[in-house]
Amino acid sequence: MSAQGYYRALMNKADGFDYLYSVEPFTYGLSTARKLKSDYSGNVFTVRRSSDSATQNIGFSDNVTDETSLTSFVGANDGLITTGYDQAENRDWSEADTGKQVPIIESGTLNTINSKPCFSFSNQTRLNQGVVTAELQPNTIFFVYKQTATGETAKRFFAQTGTGGAINSMLIAGGNITIDAPTRVQSYAESTDFVLMSLLLDGASSVIRKNGVAQTFGNIGTASFQGMCIGRFYDNATNVPSFSFDLVEAIIYDSDVSSKFADIEANINNFYSIY
Repeated sequence: MSAQGYYRALMNKADGFDYLYSVEPFTYGLSTARKLKSDYSGNVFTVRRSSDSATQNIGFSDNVTDETSLTSFVGANDGLITTGYDQAENRDWSEADTGKQVPIIESGTLNTINSKPCFSFSNQTRLNQGVVTAELQPNTIFFVYKQTATGETAKRFFAQTGTGGAINSMLIAGGNITIDAPTRVQSYAESTDFVLMSLLLDGASSVIRKNGVAQTFGNIGTASFQGMCIGRFYDNATNVPSFSFDLVEAIIYDSDVSSKFADIEANINNFYSIY
């Protein structure tokens, strides 16, 4: 680690909390459970209460999601996410269609993985950043999630080319994975384990890692990265919906940060106790 990186890490851990942004500044960062950046002053997400459609911003308490505020507001109802906030403050994820909003509370019960609050996606729900100016490869992406239903093999992609040939990222299940050049990165064996998937999308140098271990290398082609959809594929309303999964974190870099794979994965695993 450089001297600059060392002192930045000390600064970010001054309050005893290990911020992911101090390991390597990310381009987009979504978490349901923790603060990722020491000077981030925004909210975690906005939740809609099913009983009356009232909404409330949910922030942090001691650098983790304020569960007391969340559960008090939602009560015995469903709590549905209208916006998930990007802690790099570049572009948020949102969903205005009430039929496709992802729950974090269902009938008064908070959804969790390893005691951490999580979004629980069905095969119809989603959050997306919309179509934006194309971001060329390389891109590095980290997903922290758990598949919650099996028998959904055909619906499970990490990244797939969409309208206009651009890459639209989607979350899929863990398990054995492959790069099907030049259009997609997909999984072909289901797993309901809590996993951390790390992806480098960089043409012929693309790689996927699961729980800190490289699984496969291949060629994803040269398509640009066009926003990010979490859940149901947003470019085509008739396309195959996504699989069912719980999500706690999604991190995107608009560069190749594979040299920091081990450091970034360690930070994530230390907080979530995945493997």
